Amino acid sequence: MLRALAKYVLYSLLLWAACLSSASAESTLEQLLDGLKITRVSEFRYTETREMKLLNRPGLARGKLYVSPHRMVIEQTTPKQSVILIAANRLQYQEPARGIYFVKKLNNLLAAPGIGSFLGLLQAKMPLDQLQTQFLIEVEQQGGAWKIILIPRKQVDISRMEISGLVGRSADLLKLDYADGDVTTWALSLVAEGAAAREGLDAQLKLAEALTRPESSAER
Repeated sequence: MLRALAKYVLYSLLLWAACLSSASAESTLEQLLDGLKITRVSEFRYTETREMKLLNRPGLARGKLYVSPHRMVIEQTTPKQSVILIAANRLQYQEPARGIYFVKKLNNLLAAPGIGSFLGLLQAKMPLDQLQTQFLIEVEQQGGAWKIILIPRKQVDISRMEISGLVGRSADLLKLDYADGDVTTWALSLVAEGAAAREGLDAQLKLAEALTRPESSAER
């Protein structure tokens, strides 16, 4: 369970970035990465596909995603209901129907293996040249579409990251290849931004607070 949670922390944080990225025609690498910086509240529908070596067929999950500069909520509706809240250095996971609730301390997000430097760039705490010392970075732009590929120079859990979208829009695909052969892909569809998205985010935060049961929580 903890290993699966660690993976979820990694690609949840990358998803946080991907949802807020956009690009203009023939953007430079610096312009593309600058578009990843977290600046607004947005609501997305998502379909997550997990390909695992131990499974004969991909696993599918669907739901809504709320992101802001300071918080992210993943509300999964199928195949099971769950809520993940990431705020500051804390991840909270809930499955209300099964009475499951626990908290994971994230410590320093910038120390996250394999993606800490990438997160530092998103938070304007790391220059591009430092990012390039830790990743091989490729940029592809063709026919109104853009793609950023990041490959860690050192061996870590994630072997390849791919974020892509259409010019002038938020990213619509995040793909993560793991060193163990697993692959996770998120297909994204923007629902709302600004005040309308904030209403949805606030509603989810209130729900998460109402579902919190401190007497049964476990800090790990």
